[in-house]
Amino acid sequence: MTSFALQPIHITLIIIGSLLLVGICVFLFMLLKAKKDKAKKESKDKEYYNDIIDLVGGKDNILEVSNIGSRLSLTLNDNDKVTEKALEAFKEKGIGIFRTSKKITLVVGEFASQYKEKIEKIINEQ
Repeated sequence: MTSFALQPIHITLIIIGSLLLVGICVFLFMLLKAKKDKAKKESKDKEYYNDIIDLVGGKDNILEVSNIGSRLSLTLNDNDKVTEKALEAFKEKGIGIFRTSKKITLVVGEFASQYKEKIEKIINEQ
């Protein structure tokens, strides 16, 4: 009967294989965490944009969304649905406001086009 003795090359291969297995596990864990974090951020973003929509009277109150530079303009059916409480909420979010009879313009900064895209996407959802 022959006995099996581990050669140095076998030990090296076992160590390399173990390290590769640990590396793959760490990579998969990080990939899953990143995916979960992205979903959480998207959910939080959607909530933020839904808040803006609610503050101007809801989806049905928005006729048109446009942006120019740092400003986001919302043309509304009924400007009276935008209450003083809503205006204060915008100010608390750090958003400047200009209001006309049928339009509210929000100064949101360099991401105005992103606001427009997100709000239009939410409005067009069924």
